[in-house]
Amino acid sequence: MLSVSTHCLQKVMQCSGSVNGSIAPIPSAAPASAAAPAPAAGNEAAAALLLEALTDAGFDNVVPVRWLEAVETLAMAIAPVIGYEQTAVCVLEHESATVVMVDSRDGETQTVVKEVSGGFDGLRTWLTGMFHRNGWRPGGVVVVGADDDINGFSWQLEKALPVPVFAQTMAQVTVARGTALAA
Repeated sequence: MLSVSTHCLQKVMQCSGSVNGSIAPIPSAAPASAAAPAPAAGNEAAAALLLEALTDAGFDNVVPVRWLEAVETLAMAIAPVIGYEQTAVCVLEHESATVVMVDSRDGETQTVVKEVSGGFDGLRTWLTGMFHRNGWRPGGVVVVGADDDINGFSWQLEKALPVPVFAQTMAQVTVARGTALAA
């Protein structure tokens, strides 16, 4: 399923500690040129090892894309489809979430990125708090996650928030799309 062996990627992750889920699998049908999310900031050694492993596996033109850049690009692509001038796109990863707030009012798209810890509970608390404060309020929320509970979680969020909540499973594929768009 992967052009780069799982063993090789595990070795990269072991050398650097956790790479924060920032490595997306590359399908075996991928061309010799590919983009892959780069490890989180501070993991430059892991990024170098990953690029070397990809080159050794026959990928000659790999473009590293930082996780936040991939998620932000993904959010900018999703927001117009949802149809609101202000949209919050939340990418859940284990015990944290990356929230990209996309604002396309006035014809110019602007984004703000926020890291939220605490998994489902942390994200729910942060989002409900956002609606209780004066300030930026999205017209809709998109929740992206690989967890099987993402649909149930989005349903709970929709009950707690005064806006529609959309669920997107298959987070790795979705973030890989953001990575490709950013590259």
